[in-house]
Amino acid sequence: MKIGDKLWLAESRRNETIVSEVEIATVGKKYFTLTNDPRKKYSIERMVLETQYNWSGRFYNTHQEYLDSTEISALYFEIKKWFDGYTCQRLNLDQLRQIKHIVTPI
Repeated sequence: MKIGDKLWLAESRRNETIVSEVEIATVGKKYFTLTNDPRKKYSIERMVLETQYNWSGRFYNTHQEYLDSTEISALYFEIKKWFDGYTCQRLNLDQLRQIKHIVTPI
């Protein structure tokens, strides 16, 4: 990470996520700042805005990395629904064995 590098920032605002390309203004040992708002400090380790409450945005190296992250979340949510409550009972033993085979590390 160096001054002038471009990152993609995904910020949550109410019920939507705003994604924008930003440029690094300064880089220290723990924090970096952006050219569009040099007053805010972002954690290099966590790649989020450091506040006392919570983080409001996350950085990605490329726009595709952001898209992949949102797709992973959506797929996880969809798959998770199959294993919540009584929905799992709709899967037969063979289907469950196939799923176990796919998700078990080699």
